[in-house]
Amino acid sequence: MLILAALLLAAPYRVYVSEEASDDVAVIENDALVARIPVGKRPRGLKLGPGGKLYVAVSGSPRAGPGQREEDLPQPDREQDGIAVVDLARAQTVARLPGGPDPESFDLSPDGRLLYVSNEDAGALSVVDIAAARRWCAP
Repeated sequence: MLILAALLLAAPYRVYVSEEASDDVAVIENDALVARIPVGKRPRGLKLGPGGKLYVAVSGSPRAGPGQREEDLPQPDREQDGIAVVDLARAQTVARLPGGPDPESFDLSPDGRLLYVSNEDAGALSVVDIAAARRWCAP
């Protein structure tokens, strides 16, 4: 049992971390930063998908700290909103899917065909057909 525990603790691992301040995803292997993948403005939620893809919510809404008034912030850049698609084998962003206004968190359907995206500023849900790169809002 002790040998198994030692093997599990020594097993290599890889972690992906969205970095809102630097507009990229940090790739960490065994406690070391090994790469940064540019994905777009203000990356937040991320999800591993089939086929070696990483989906990352990116947002053109400005960052705001506690107590900051919305009227004091710059206008959101909605052209920056979306879901970045990263090819992990190439470690680069290969596409951007429409994700609705200010996408934050999302989930992937069990069959890997749809994304269910929460749109923070709009208080809405967007559903994205990945293959068609098409979005619609849920009522």
